[in-house]
Amino acid sequence: MSSDDHSPAARRSILGSTLLLLPHAILIAATIASTWLGTVPQTGPFVRLEQGSFKGVLDEQYQLEAFRGIRYALPPLGNLRFRRPKMVWEGPLPDRLDPHNRTGSDGVFDATYYGPSCGQYVPPPFMAYRPPIPEGSAQEASSEDCLSVNVFRPSTMQKRLPVMVWIYGGAWLMGADFPYEPTNLVRRSIVNGQPIIVVTFNYRVGVYGFASGPSMAEQAEKGNVDLNVGLHDQRGALRWIKRNIAQFGGDPDSITIAGESSGGQSVSFHLLADGGDDKGENLFHRAILQSGGSSMAITPPTASRHLLHWRAFLAPTPCARFADSFDQIQCLRELPAVGLSQANTRAKMYVLGVHQAASWRSPTFFPFWPTLDKEFITKSPFELWKEGKYKDVPLLMGNVLDEGTAFTPHDLHNETVTRAWMKRAVVVKDDLTPADHRHVLKSILKAWPDDPEHGSPFRPELTGGQPHDRIFGEENQFKRAAAAIGDIIFQAPRRYQLRQHAQHQAAGLKRSAAWSYLLSEPSPGGQAYTGVSHGTDNDLLFRPMAQYVFLRPPVDYRKPGSRWAVVADSMMDAWINFVNKGHPNGGKNVPKWPYYAAKGVPKRSRPHTMLQFQAYNNTLITDDYREEAITKTLIEDDVVRKALAY
Repeated sequence: MSSDDHSPAARRSILGSTLLLLPHAILIAATIASTWLGTVPQTGPFVRLEQGSFKGVLDEQYQLEAFRGIRYALPPLGNLRFRRPKMVWEGPLPDRLDPHNRTGSDGVFDATYYGPSCGQYVPPPFMAYRPPIPEGSAQEASSEDCLSVNVFRPSTMQKRLPVMVWIYGGAWLMGADFPYEPTNLVRRSIVNGQPIIVVTFNYRVGVYGFASGPSMAEQAEKGNVDLNVGLHDQRGALRWIKRNIAQFGGDPDSITIAGESSGGQSVSFHLLADGGDDKGENLFHRAILQSGGSSMAITPPTASRHLLHWRAFLAPTPCARFADSFDQIQCLRELPAVGLSQANTRAKMYVLGVHQAASWRSPTFFPFWPTLDKEFITKSPFELWKEGKYKDVPLLMGNVLDEGTAFTPHDLHNETVTRAWMKRAVVVKDDLTPADHRHVLKSILKAWPDDPEHGSPFRPELTGGQPHDRIFGEENQFKRAAAAIGDIIFQAPRRYQLRQHAQHQAAGLKRSAAWSYLLSEPSPGGQAYTGVSHGTDNDLLFRPMAQYVFLRPPVDYRKPGSRWAVVADSMMDAWINFVNKGHPNGGKNVPKWPYYAAKGVPKRSRPHTMLQFQAYNNTLITDDYREEAITKTLIEDDVVRKALAY
């Protein structure tokens, strides 16, 4: 490609028309208002954007085209460390935007494989996030220069298509785009006659994306760093998608953001950003939150736990010798990538306590997560949802049956150990009195008693277990703790937010409806003690990748006619309906699913209804399970709620 191809005049010319290459070398110029740009070569999928030309790959089996590893922001290196992303169109562009040598002599970027994952530490038992890379490629598996997007579209399109944007989870400390290969979802949308485009992307995690502490807080006030840059990465990716998706055949005015776990929590934070005011950007129009309400432990960046994490991170670096916060930040920006990575790893190993089973899986022990700031999370999410200060769009929110089993240690041998772990795991406020501490722990232990028949897995018969089985020993309290942690982190925020939204809708303050679900079908490859564990819904939507395992083997169990295939079809159909129409209803695999209504309004509607997904038995249930524990203890008891920093 010549340099003239990037001139403003050339871009305007391209934006005005698309040239289609027809048989017998007949070249016909045509203006196509709702398709992607550029001349489509005979060798495969091709797209031309303002930042360059990109060659994708055709997947004939799934009838889709994939474009992977396309940069959306400049490398977040040097002075851009701890800064919100600088978008590719903001310039001036560096001389070399392709350090991995993926651009050919013709000037076309090879977008057939994923970009590198962002820097991170992955604790056991999870596997490292290493995307598949073609043999001979100069690209690393992991890099700070990681801010790229991937677009998956049907291979044939007749109109602009609605778009689903996926935000991965990983407890804010790990994660990547490549494990979420949406080929099954896109293929299903084609079969259903409701084709969609799916976009995935990378964003910074760990200290790279969520550094906090007094030094960060002080320099953020002075404008020298940004807090929550991982969320800003996500926002930047959404801006890139809004700006470019039409070139791929997508509709920039029909975008659904979706995510699971911390990805679902990210979706919630985008709903809350600027108090729900997106300043006219209109970056998304629907939202799916899987196991991801606005989480607990949202505290100021100066909170004691953030200070602990910052000191653990800073200690092994030469930057620890500086007392001044500005000098600390500048030193860290000059640190080689390997030095920053080692410090990130040390901080996480120190805080997670990976050699102490009852410590490393403590959810709020995950170092570096979102903090209060002046943009995304301006104050307690609890208050923002209560005040209705969030974006008014259709919502789809739900949980799996056993959210807490994947995060609970196995060596909770008695109540003393369990109580000590609970104190570390859930109490995050700095200013609690001793009396408040005692009240919180007493209330939680009372709400989730040491009775294995009421613990998680809640339905052990689904995986061949027995209700009275304690799993890891005669007095072990794994099931008790798993029930409490799952409800505290995942179930309570979802229920609270849905009920607040239902009340706002009934009062006429919000126009959009919401729907809720509970997944009660275990993965065929899951371990029995985990039940229907955290992340099981991902296995239903995405094609498992051999490079990544979340406590389950990377096997696609969608055998025709199997229980798993039946549930997968139901869930995919509901998601595809929602992305297309703003509600999940339609098709033989999805029963009539009412929206989540407030009690008594409207009187003809069953309040707090959710759909339970289970093979051959999708049913409507009321969202009132463990009501005393979830609602009365976690939400309505102000001392407990504030201790959890909801």
